[in-house]
Amino acid sequence: MSSQTYWRSSIRRICVEGYDTSLPANDVNFALRDHFSSCGEMTHVYIPKGVKRGLLNRFGFVYVRVEGAEERVLGLSGRDMGGRIIVAKPYPFHETYLEPEVAPLRAADSPRQRTMVVTGYDTRLPKAVVESMLRMHFYLCGRLSFVLPMVYLWGEDRVETALQLSGREVRGLNIVVVKVCPPDRSFGPCGFTPLAPPIYM
Repeated sequence: MSSQTYWRSSIRRICVEGYDTSLPANDVNFALRDHFSSCGEMTHVYIPKGVKRGLLNRFGFVYVRVEGAEERVLGLSGRDMGGRIIVAKPYPFHETYLEPEVAPLRAADSPRQRTMVVTGYDTRLPKAVVESMLRMHFYLCGRLSFVLPMVYLWGEDRVETALQLSGREVRGLNIVVVKVCPPDRSFGPCGFTPLAPPIYM
C-alpha cells in the first residue's frame, strides 16, 4: 500500500509487550483491553501466536481510533498488568521493522474468519448499494460477506489492511472500522455497543 494510505487511516497501531506468553491468546486479549480500558475502547487487539511451539509471540498490537487514545495508551507504558510490566510503543502503519517476525504469524491465521463492525454510510441507501460501496472501499481485503453493520473477512493480514483503510473517503462518505471482534465473542454479538445507528437492523 502507498504511503498516502497510512496517514489517511483513522486507526493508530501500538506495539505492546511484557505479557505472559504462556497464557491463552484470549486471556491476554481481554486482559489488555481491561488494562487500557481507561484509554477508550480498543478497536482491535491482536496477539500473534507462534506456529511451531504454539506460544504467544513476545509482542502484540493494540489499535485505537478515538482522538487522544494513543497518547493515553502510551501513558500507561511501564504499568503492572497481573504482575508483569507492560511496555507500549507507537508502531504506525508505515513502520515495517517488526514485519519479518510477525508477517508469517499473520499468514498462519489466514484461514480464520474475522468480523469487524463498520459505520459511516448513509443508512437510507439500498442494501445492495451499501455493500457495493463497502466492496469498493475494502477491495484490497479479498473475499467479503455482510450482515450489516458487520463485515466478515478472512485472515489477520486482511484485518490489518482494513484497519489501514479505515477513515478514508468513498463517494463523499467516510467509512470507519469501529471494532474488530475478539476471537472469543462471549459478550454478546461481537461484544459491540453501537456508537451510532447501525447501517441496517
